[in-house]
Amino acid sequence: MIKIQDFSISKLILLDDLDFTDAISLYNFTVGDYFYLLSEFASNATQYLASLNSIAAFKGTEDDMQNLLNMHSIFKKIGFTDVTSSIKEILTAFKHKDMAHIFSCSDRVIESVTRFFTRLLSAEAVKKEVLHSVPLKEAIEKATEQLFKEENERKMRILAVDDMQFMLDTIANTLDGEYEVYKLTDPTLLEAALHHVTPELFLLDYDMPYLNGFELVPIIRSYSEHENTPIIFVTSIDRAANIAAAIKLGACEYILKPFQADLLTEKVAQHIKRKNRFAAAFSVASETEEEI
Repeated sequence: MIKIQDFSISKLILLDDLDFTDAISLYNFTVGDYFYLLSEFASNATQYLASLNSIAAFKGTEDDMQNLLNMHSIFKKIGFTDVTSSIKEILTAFKHKDMAHIFSCSDRVIESVTRFFTRLLSAEAVKKEVLHSVPLKEAIEKATEQLFKEENERKMRILAVDDMQFMLDTIANTLDGEYEVYKLTDPTLLEAALHHVTPELFLLDYDMPYLNGFELVPIIRSYSEHENTPIIFVTSIDRAANIAAAIKLGACEYILKPFQADLLTEKVAQHIKRKNRFAAAFSVASETEEEI
């Protein structure tokens, strides 16, 4: 039995996982219709993942394939397009007994579905925000307008990563008046931090335990929303090879410690840019309105 859960439309938009185009224009869903599908996935996610693991281990049954069909149908309707094509590939490969393709696709889908399930749970509503009978398009428009308002009023975010707490405090004291500075002393926690905050700019030390600053750059760039987010190195390593490597990695500045407050402020102001995390949802709502 499916337990119908209410979700925050604003949080769903900010997930960046969902394309609402078909849900609005093709299926003409109400909020209740959409919440039902999200709840159906959430209620069966454990079972779906178990089926995916069975298929990846070449132990998939017809019931497991039916679970994949059900999940594919849900994802297509809610707009979780990241894995729909991969699920279809698994179904085709299963039909043709292409084990190698099943294995490679299943691993990718398991990772994506697990991540989406975790993020979806974080989008559950504390209290009901809208009536289930409200058209999804209308609810998205209203939530997006509010997000735009909040976006324009908030301070831009900076994530500073340095294993020395006093250096993070110095950076925060320098920039806090103009920006919202998040501090991270353990570079191994970067990915966990990025699940909670989306910075407009990164300040990275180079010499840190476990992961150095250069090793953090590929992690940052692996997130689609951070493919072009400015990265500034703030480090005491004054070597030409390091500076060249930082620039090659895509850093926009290399500032030496101890830094001058005016210089850091100037360089941050030069490179920081406000990110629009929900432009796609706004675009979908606007385009649908024009079609109607």
